[in-house]
Amino acid sequence: MGTWIKICGMTSFGDAHVAYEAGANAIGFILTPSPRQIEPTGAAAIRAELPEELETVGVFTNESAEDILETAHFIGLSRIQLHGAPRPELIDRLWREYPLIQAIPVETDGRFTNAHLELPVQNILLDTSVGGHSGGTGQTFDWSILKQLDSSRLIVAGGVSATNVHELVVGYRPFGVDANSKLELAPGVKDHEKIKAFVAAVRSADQEGS
Repeated sequence: MGTWIKICGMTSFGDAHVAYEAGANAIGFILTPSPRQIEPTGAAAIRAELPEELETVGVFTNESAEDILETAHFIGLSRIQLHGAPRPELIDRLWREYPLIQAIPVETDGRFTNAHLELPVQNILLDTSVGGHSGGTGQTFDWSILKQLDSSRLIVAGGVSATNVHELVVGYRPFGVDANSKLELAPGVKDHEKIKAFVAAVRSADQEGS
């Protein structure tokens, strides 16, 4: 299996369709306060026009389990991605219905809370934290920490682009990669050529390592 590719921060069908045509495995809808936030009705309209094989991931932060599930059902999400401090009771409620991704902030020097790797979720997303903010920072963390981790369920985000993803995939073999701000013209508006170049770079790295 090749590297799982997610393009996050989708706000339009055109951008989502380009990601699908390029060969991405998933797109992400940010359903929590963010410059890239999309309303559930907008996400549902985009989801309805996309092939079923393209996974849709909903990004949430401090919402309740009931609100998350209601939104996920309404849109038709494939997975749920949780940000903020991990909430064991929330994870316990959600995992029965959806595959879960828990985002863990990582300092640029590679420091993070290792205990969070033991959370009972399908995937852990490591995302660069800058000034207490993670997601959309456009900065990478020290990928060398991945050498000491089991990468089989790790998704790497934070400053990932067509210019550096080859090094990430060939050198560290994470389960997946997640790109957002480096593929944008403006927050929530994707550069279609950058999407295509990013996916092509990942697939090229997959072939090199096979």
